[in-house]
Amino acid sequence: MSNLLFRTQGDSLQSIAVDYQTVHAGCPVSDLIYFIFTGSDEEFRRQHYERLLDHYHSSLVQALERLAVDPSVYTREKFDSDMKEMLPYAILLGVVVLPVVTVQADLAPNVQGDADVSDFVMAPNELYAQRFRGIANDCVRWGAI
Repeated sequence: MSNLLFRTQGDSLQSIAVDYQTVHAGCPVSDLIYFIFTGSDEEFRRQHYERLLDHYHSSLVQALERLAVDPSVYTREKFDSDMKEMLPYAILLGVVVLPVVTVQADLAPNVQGDADVSDFVMAPNELYAQRFRGIANDCVRWGAI
């Protein structure tokens, strides 16, 4: 996750966003889908997906309460419904973002100077194929496609 800064302090892991160029107002699950599907593989999601969703929603409720906002503004039922509705977005991320995430370091585009769009065309590699297959499998398994 190149846009997050992590720090271990004692037994806790802290993170903060350091790049706000893609910040926008929208459905909170679109960010969650972005992080889960570009930052993990099928096996990880098979083992931890439900726990990740539970943790995210629980943390959201706590944050809303700290801000004196009634957590019923975004119920777990609405959250689950939004996750199911937005899950096909993972396929788009697989096509657009995953090639950048999985590019081999020596084949990564050089974005210094006068780069144009053709500099960002990357040949898929085996890691990309495996990760994209995993996204497609998950979307089928969870009824999104």
